[in-house]
Amino acid sequence: MRAAGGPVHLLTLGPLTNVASALRDDPGLVEGLAGITIMGGALDVPGNALRNPAAEFNVWVDPVAAEEVIRSGAAITLVPLDATNSAPVTPFFADALARHHPTPEAGTVYELFRRQPYLVEGTYYFWDPLSAAILVDPTLATLEEHRLTVLEGQKETQGRVVDDPDGAPVEVAVGADALAFETEFLNTLNGDHSVTSTRPHPVATITFGETSCSYLGPASLPAELVGVEMDNPTTEPWSALLVPIPQGRTFSDVRALAEGFRPGDEPPTWVKAVGWTTLTPGQRQLAAWTLEPGTYGLVCAGQAEGTIRAVAEIAAG
Repeated sequence: MRAAGGPVHLLTLGPLTNVASALRDDPGLVEGLAGITIMGGALDVPGNALRNPAAEFNVWVDPVAAEEVIRSGAAITLVPLDATNSAPVTPFFADALARHHPTPEAGTVYELFRRQPYLVEGTYYFWDPLSAAILVDPTLATLEEHRLTVLEGQKETQGRVVDDPDGAPVEVAVGADALAFETEFLNTLNGDHSVTSTRPHPVATITFGETSCSYLGPASLPAELVGVEMDNPTTEPWSALLVPIPQGRTFSDVRALAEGFRPGDEPPTWVKAVGWTTLTPGQRQLAAWTLEPGTYGLVCAGQAEGTIRAVAEIAAG
């Protein structure tokens, strides 16, 4: 850093052990830092550390180092799971990349998605790319000033990042504009501005109510990746799923199964749910349906017993 010829903004994408060690050995390094952007921590959302579900992995691995770094006097921007949860890796992103990847960099990322399709199944997020993008363009995030402390101690507290009046001042990303990020990320990979949006226009809308849901859309959809707008204005979680209707079965069979289904029941072997999306209360989301040719039953399920409904028959292809 001392050879850089000017202030350096440091981006960290893993545990902070080496950064804390460097600052411990040479505290004057802080003076050459324009700031440190840290991907790590979880404030008001669950964590992802196996041994402490309240903590985020990067901070949990070495909470002592994380505490030292945020108290180092450097200008800290924290990008915790609160922000990265807003930017899941989606089939829409992978599809947009598959359609346009002219550079070696974009081609490499495309191959990563092509060879590892599980990346778009809903459990991966743009943890590191989002943090890098926020460093370059802070308008991609919703930023708040917090005073934070990293807890050590027992299993239940180790690695937790908490608000503390006596903590260090930190700028925290509490949310992110996923669509703007994805577009900027793709255009950076591609070296152009060909991608204007990674999200398709929704082909249909599903709105959840207190005891059921409504489907507003055509009875026939293309057999491809489509976007469906889902809205849950209720106070309870709701799920929507598609049940492929095999030969010899009808939508009436799906409806009878849904209306008679009770907690603990095992669905029959012909039921293979696809396109499963769960929305928390108040959540609105563009869900991805990858449709193969055939006929499907749309089923909505609430938390309460008896709130499973088959609401529409949809043909694909």
